[in-house]
Amino acid sequence: MTTSEPVRPGRRLALGLWLAWLAACGATTTLALGWRIDNRLSNWVAQAGGDAGYALLQERFGGDELVLVRCAGLDGAEPADVAWLRSGVRRLRAEPAVHDVLDPSETFEVARDVSANSRAPERGADAFELAQLARRPVVRALDLVDAARGRLDLVLSIAPDAQPEQRAALAASLRTLRDEATAHGLELRAAGHPLLSTALDAEAARIERVFAPLLVLCAFLATALCLRSFRLALIACLPAILASSGARAGLALCGVAGDLILVSVGPVSFVVVLASTLHLVVAFRRRTRLGEPPQAAARAALREKLGAGLLASVTTATGFGIFVLAQLRSVELFGATVALAVLIVVPLAFFGCTPLLAACPPSSGSRARTRTGSRRWRRLALGATRRRRLVGAALVPLLVAGALAGANLPHETNALHYFPAGHAVRDDFVALEAEGAALSTVELVLRAADDGPAWSPLAPAWSEVRAALTSTSGVRGVFGPGDVAAEVRERAGFAAALVAPAAQRRAARLSEDGRLARWTLRFPTGGEDQCRALFAALESVAHDLVGRPLGAVVVSEAFVAGSLPATLAMQRTLVETLTSSLAWTLLATTLFFLVVVRSLRDLASAVVVNLVPVAAVLTTAYALSFPLDGATVMVAAVVLGLAVDNTFHILHAARGRSPRLRVRAFARVAPAAAISSSALALGFATLVCSGFAPTARFGLLTAIGACAALVADLVVLPALWRWWPRSRSN
Repeated sequence: MTTSEPVRPGRRLALGLWLAWLAACGATTTLALGWRIDNRLSNWVAQAGGDAGYALLQERFGGDELVLVRCAGLDGAEPADVAWLRSGVRRLRAEPAVHDVLDPSETFEVARDVSANSRAPERGADAFELAQLARRPVVRALDLVDAARGRLDLVLSIAPDAQPEQRAALAASLRTLRDEATAHGLELRAAGHPLLSTALDAEAARIERVFAPLLVLCAFLATALCLRSFRLALIACLPAILASSGARAGLALCGVAGDLILVSVGPVSFVVVLASTLHLVVAFRRRTRLGEPPQAAARAALREKLGAGLLASVTTATGFGIFVLAQLRSVELFGATVALAVLIVVPLAFFGCTPLLAACPPSSGSRARTRTGSRRWRRLALGATRRRRLVGAALVPLLVAGALAGANLPHETNALHYFPAGHAVRDDFVALEAEGAALSTVELVLRAADDGPAWSPLAPAWSEVRAALTSTSGVRGVFGPGDVAAEVRERAGFAAALVAPAAQRRAARLSEDGRLARWTLRFPTGGEDQCRALFAALESVAHDLVGRPLGAVVVSEAFVAGSLPATLAMQRTLVETLTSSLAWTLLATTLFFLVVVRSLRDLASAVVVNLVPVAAVLTTAYALSFPLDGATVMVAAVVLGLAVDNTFHILHAARGRSPRLRVRAFARVAPAAAISSSALALGFATLVCSGFAPTARFGLLTAIGACAALVADLVVLPALWRWWPRSRSN
């Protein structure tokens, strides 16, 4: 009878650590699954502080987010079709996300509730007589009915406090209504910026639940292939998985909703920690292949890589931590979360993975093959030094091109372009815009002077404001208090004075106290330059109205406001913030480089090397006509964080000016740098499969940046060290 070999203490420790790592990854991943996504316009605008006009719209008028629902084919509609449309309107009114529905057939039903003598439209099939509806002032102002084409529009006013889940439910209801309309022989389409925000939520959730795990899987498989060991690949990836899931779980536990920026927290935390952990694992593999026992190899690898790894992690964390100086909350949280994940998990990885490595079986690698590989990396570095002029000739144009490209990249302000052709949300939006729907809006709010009378619900002076606004180039339609007043006079007759206040409030044209009057201007969705030109023209009109008497009212203040102007300002702030943060990150990195370099030439070389991948991604973005959006604007910072890690390990291993030390540094660090860069490039390349433009651009540019960072460290850096030996020795 044989007795089983007792489990050694080292193996018990390794088994306990395996269980602890797996339990931590499982627990944090479970918590991260409940992370909410919120890309509402109001959420983004609130981060930038908004402005006085936007605050007035939100507080006094219930916001300005609208959805247009268009039903075509009503010219020959049967009574059953009309009844279905009415039931559809009632269902839309019942949606929690809907604040109100402007229905041409019941434009001011509120009149019936105010005055028994009002002439509100009666219910019945004749209420849908399109020719009759088209004559109403509000219907004409908003172009809600086209009798010749059998078209009727509904305008949904979205509640400003409607949550993403409620907006998603509204989008689902609209899809159901579209299918029902098809069954009735009608065509129903819906579009508006709130639906774009809901679609952004869906795409961000898809990144979180599909493409981020796919990135992890591909990076793991690439690591396993390069290391030729699934166990070593799992040891390298476990801390990175914990950093990714832990960062997202932390945000979820703190009640922070994700968005297009924060959804990158998981992938970025994963790649930064993986790049750091791989240096420890590759050092262990090299030593075991040279004949050292696993326990001794693990301890030696820890001593060799701990200093450089911790210094690199502190530098990377500082670079991302600088984002807390940003003016947007999402950018602040992105930087702080990645920085904390790196600072916490990297030390855990070094000390928590060493016992796991010590428990690995001896390597089956060949000592001769290991030395051959080492000589191969040495020859690469020496070859770069002999061709330093060629490297310099390519380096200078790249840096110049990167600087010019970064300054000239266009800004993507139209979220419609994020979605591919064929996407339902984009197709409906484009189709309605092509029919002249003008789905973008901007608001003009006029305040009556406090020492004078308030606005009258039936004031005749509003025609002057309307005339000034309609003459502004680019404005497709104007809806103001005057249109409501004309509707009330026509529908309520002698009871108009009684009906008008309630009608103006329901239409959100006058505030409760009558001091604020509001005009909504519709214009076709366009680019940033077009929007800014329109807003500037409206600002000029608003300036001319201030101090001017309109009837008995003197205008004391005028605001050109709305979600779109506020969003444009936010996007400009985002780009400016990230540009300044990138500069501060580079400065912090430069200061940390001083810890491991011994001369100004070494310092300049290290800084230039880390600018190469940034210049590469900016030049690529410009060459491919990629604009700056919520995702691609983060690429430069991410690529810089990846490049710094490998550079620090090389500089730390090559301390001193001895050519032999520098050759050995490249021989030791290059394999880990090559494996990490290859794994990360392959992982990010999977994002290119996404049909969502920001995700695909982010994945492609980051993959290119990872490859460029590797080339910079292994080719450009030795070429910049002029005191390398010219011979093939060492």
